[in-house]
Amino acid sequence: MWADNGRVCCAEALLRWRHPEHGPLPSQRVVRLAERHGLMDALGQWVLDEACRQLRSWRDAGHRDWQVSVNLSAQQLASPALADTVRQCLQQNDLPAAQLLLEIDETSAVHAGADAPGPLHALAALGVGIAIDNFGGGNAGLLQLRRLPASRILLHPAFVQPLEERDEDATLLAAVVTLGHALDMEVGAKGIENPRQRIHVEQLGCDQLQGHQIGRPASAEQFIRLYGSH
Repeated sequence: MWADNGRVCCAEALLRWRHPEHGPLPSQRVVRLAERHGLMDALGQWVLDEACRQLRSWRDAGHRDWQVSVNLSAQQLASPALADTVRQCLQQNDLPAAQLLLEIDETSAVHAGADAPGPLHALAALGVGIAIDNFGGGNAGLLQLRRLPASRILLHPAFVQPLEERDEDATLLAAVVTLGHALDMEVGAKGIENPRQRIHVEQLGCDQLQGHQIGRPASAEQFIRLYGSH
């Protein structure tokens, strides 16, 4: 959600697996299992295809400014065919590249974007958005962040959750937001769980908001019913 007007800006595509014995499994565990059993390439391709197909459907329904974000694993980033795969998926669905946002966790982004040309630079050349996920929870330095071809940083929830407890936390968050803007990146705040946290991150200059206070997980059909008329 955009902080300045409260409008939907992006939906994140997340995997869910309802295991017959263990019940719903979170996306992080599904990815770990897929990587362990050599299924990540096929699963990643399916997620990308489904995300672009859904985005095409929403675009046809008039939501031409919505983005869909897809998380990329370290294994996917290591594939030399990744940029071609993303290009083909966009072409098959006749989508503007800017409507697809690829999220990479901070540590993987540092390794993949350390040198140019590299996988992140090849993706950025397509025109897709690149977001550094959970920024602040990994080991990216300021010089490394400057070299990454990213258009957005998504702050680790640890920046948001203690905001009501200490003034120092607000000062730190404000500094990171200023840094992101100085590098010409949008800054998103994750993990917003209550209205006071939302007020804090809005006042500190975050561009996008994410968390259960903003919106809970929903199917594509539920999402369009909830936000399609906004």
